[in-house]
Amino acid sequence: MHEITRLYDVCERAVRRFRTTAEIMIEQKQPEYEQIEYEIKDVEKKLSIVHISIGDYREHVDKTTAYYKLVDEV
Repeated sequence: MHEITRLYDVCERAVRRFRTTAEIMIEQKQPEYEQIEYEIKDVEKKLSIVHISIGDYREHVDKTTAYYKLVDEV
């Protein structure tokens, strides 16, 4: 689980660097700035979905662990 969290953190930092670079390009009105804005939103949306999925997975693991602890007690 820690590896997944660490991988997410690495991805999040990469997205922040991408956003910073993209914002500079947008401010300079690079020819493809509209596409860049779209890409920023798309990448951030995907990262948000990954974050939610990791939370759901963590919750599932915790519930499964608790279940088997109860089974072992019986």
